[in-house]
Amino acid sequence: MSTTGTLRLPPPPPLRTPAGDNPHRRPPRWIANSVTGIGVIAAAAALVLSLTYHPGGDEQAAAPSQPTAPTTVVAGPVGGDGDKALCAAIVDLVNEANTTDTAFMHLGAEGSPERVAGFPAYQAAVRDWVTRIEPILAAHPDASDYLKRNMHRFTDDRRIYAAMGGNGPQGTNEFAAWRDELLALSAPYDVCPKLGPGWT
Repeated sequence: MSTTGTLRLPPPPPLRTPAGDNPHRRPPRWIANSVTGIGVIAAAAALVLSLTYHPGGDEQAAAPSQPTAPTTVVAGPVGGDGDKALCAAIVDLVNEANTTDTAFMHLGAEGSPERVAGFPAYQAAVRDWVTRIEPILAAHPDASDYLKRNMHRFTDDRRIYAAMGGNGPQGTNEFAAWRDELLALSAPYDVCPKLGPGWT
């Protein structure tokens, strides 16, 4: 054997497999299907976790609450408890309105200098009165529609009359507003005297 020649190693032994086996044969189909199914399940689980996991705590993980529908208050019957409460709440303001209107009418004849001169104070008093009675009407939604409707009508007519008048003799519109105001006031005087004191 030459000492200067290239060292040659023997080839590795051939791969031994059981008789009849092919080392390059694919695994059975059920194994491949199982592996694919496990991968799909693992991916779905990861997606669910990513959508539901909130590192900030349970309060962040909770879904936002849906707004609740406002509660509808049904108007009560004429002369019922709702009307009784509203009548008690407005009696002083209605009496105040009567006193203010009567004092204005007694300033002098319609279109007189005294009535015209006193109109700005009357107008200011009506505007202030409106700002005080409207919240009370809004706070009694369970009163009867009849009483609420006519009290709103009375309030609006007073406001309209105060906005239009004061510049001389009343015209058709001013007279109509004043007349409708008195008609609307008939509703609380129809209902309220039976329900509590102060209505004369």
